[in-house]
Amino acid sequence: MDDTAPKAVAEFVDDGRKSTPELQIPSTGTGQSIETESVTLATRRDASTDQADTAVTATDTEVEDVAIYMDENAQTVSTETNIIPTISQPTPSSSPTSSSASSSSSSSPAVITTHKPKTKRTNRSSYLSFNKANQKLIKPIKHTKLTNPPPTINDNDTPTILPDTTTTTTTTFNTHPGFSPQRLPGITYSPYDLTGCRSAHNITSDFAIIARTRLYSSVRIYGVDCSQVLHTLRAAFLVSNPPLKLFLGIYSPLSDLSSQLTTLIKDVQTFAITENLPVADVWTNMIDTISVGNELVNNGQATPAQVLDAVRTVRQVLRREGYTGPVVTVDTFVAVLNHPELCSSDEVDYCAVNVHPFFDAHVEAQQAGEFVRRQVMNLREVITTTTTTTTTTTTPIIDMKGRKQKVQKRVVVTETGWPKQGNANDRAVPGRSEQKTAVEGVMKAWREGSQRGFEDQGDFELYLFTAFDDEWKKADQNTFYAEQFWGIHDR
Repeated sequence: MDDTAPKAVAEFVDDGRKSTPELQIPSTGTGQSIETESVTLATRRDASTDQADTAVTATDTEVEDVAIYMDENAQTVSTETNIIPTISQPTPSSSPTSSSASSSSSSSPAVITTHKPKTKRTNRSSYLSFNKANQKLIKPIKHTKLTNPPPTINDNDTPTILPDTTTTTTTTFNTHPGFSPQRLPGITYSPYDLTGCRSAHNITSDFAIIARTRLYSSVRIYGVDCSQVLHTLRAAFLVSNPPLKLFLGIYSPLSDLSSQLTTLIKDVQTFAITENLPVADVWTNMIDTISVGNELVNNGQATPAQVLDAVRTVRQVLRREGYTGPVVTVDTFVAVLNHPELCSSDEVDYCAVNVHPFFDAHVEAQQAGEFVRRQVMNLREVITTTTTTTTTTTTPIIDMKGRKQKVQKRVVVTETGWPKQGNANDRAVPGRSEQKTAVEGVMKAWREGSQRGFEDQGDFELYLFTAFDDEWKKADQNTFYAEQFWGIHDR
């Protein structure tokens, strides 16, 4: 597989964002040539280094480079373990197995290794077709397994992401009060490397790469360990103006929820104090969404009722602290099709789902965009509910006869992408050119929805998976040895 950084061009109408301040980052290699009116990210020469080597030429209308993403979460529970770095609590009562134990107040926290259940995305069982008439999941027709090797990688095979920001349309969906539809998609990020937690400096370097692309409006993180809330807030604030927004997460809400929530709130308050900003402004202007759990129901780690109870608790605490934005839970689209209450409940402000075409053995790269759109349409069939008056939804719509109308909930695909390396999953073949094709298809579907104001049944808002390769993850046969290679950008 070619190690050179892929190339892509993204064109934008000037949205008034100021150019990104240049960070002084040590060079680790020779950057690629700079093209006129474009930005080219440098090739990563050494996988062990945490420094970014970039060559940049800034313009107001065009930007260059992108390569696209995925997370460690999967579709079925495995007995294997995955090493994920955490920060030990300063008190003796801390549990060494808690994924959420972190303390932003400690100047030199001790890094420990925590064994979390390693989940697996299965070949077919997790991504079955959905029969809307019978409200059941059904197995698709089995295709003949491909025997041909993956196509040769081309250095120029990189997704060309072209989100259109020229059309402004007001959505008619039941959105959270004051929350506007995406101007640009988001991307996911994990602040870990082979040594454990990435340093604050390296996180800032990563965010600088993300910001320079001007492709994204927000960044999704998954937990509170490694002081990642504090570090990512600072990074977003430093590298872009206006800052990238953050989609925060409480990874394991059923174990030590209080401690994780306290850490999240404390990190937000600490950032506000150190930057001399009102805490209310940070909650409003820098936090996009806060999620409670990631694929817990799909992985058999919680029931829908347990997850929704946790969402309710988190919302109540956050409202007292001044956060008024969306609170959701994230699960796979398969879990939501089986448990529509994960999206239709008034406890969640919108429907947040992970949709990965690669894990359907019958989907080829060029079908990825249509696959995501089709699953969103299936979701709307089961989550459309009669609006009721609650503190978390807008005023119900009443027709001329006094009947409550069915209102569509906003759907955000919180993970989707395609790996650039690994084994084939029958028709789903990893590779740079396949990643380019798949991501361009997904982005085309997102862009069309953006131009309509996300009003069509199949329209969705989007977080691509993921910003960088996750070398710290464990290679696994059940995820086709692709788990580490979903990164869009090269450091």
